[in-house]
Amino acid sequence: MSTAPSLPHPSVRGNPSVRGAHPSRVPASASRRSLLISVATTAPLLLLLALSGCAATHSKPLFKSPPPRYTAATNQEVGRVLRYDPGAATALVEISPLATPPADLAGRELIARNPDTLIPSARLVASPHRQNRVLGAYVTQGSPAISDEVVLPPLPAESAAPVATTPITPTAPSVPKK
Repeated sequence: MSTAPSLPHPSVRGNPSVRGAHPSRVPASASRRSLLISVATTAPLLLLLALSGCAATHSKPLFKSPPPRYTAATNQEVGRVLRYDPGAATALVEISPLATPPADLAGRELIARNPDTLIPSARLVASPHRQNRVLGAYVTQGSPAISDEVVLPPLPAESAAPVATTPITPTAPSVPKK
């Protein structure tokens, strides 16, 4: 047995892509060629990336959309229809636990509507009969379905509370004299 290091096979000795080939044995033309290939492929990709990034940051929309308008709901939720008697034209309305109906609800007009489409299905008038969270109502028009949403429409503008229109003028604070 010989203890001398074994040399690679003659077909592997000059090939730079084979692992274990010594760098001094790599021909200079091969390293220059790989450098040119890497520069030739990287430069156009970087240029394309830079140009596409610049074009995307300076583009402007064709038209400016108005900001969204958020307004308060015009109808105050009262509850849901529990029962409806078409013969007596009466309905029972369960007042929602989160609703705060006004104390003078008796005699006020209510609207029953489909909770999915918000299309009115009936007009109701609140009766003075109320027990806990259940309110009696008379049906004046239409026929409400069970579980229809019952809302209190807004008051007409002429019966709403007046709004102060006089401007408030600031006054200087008075300083006591000595």
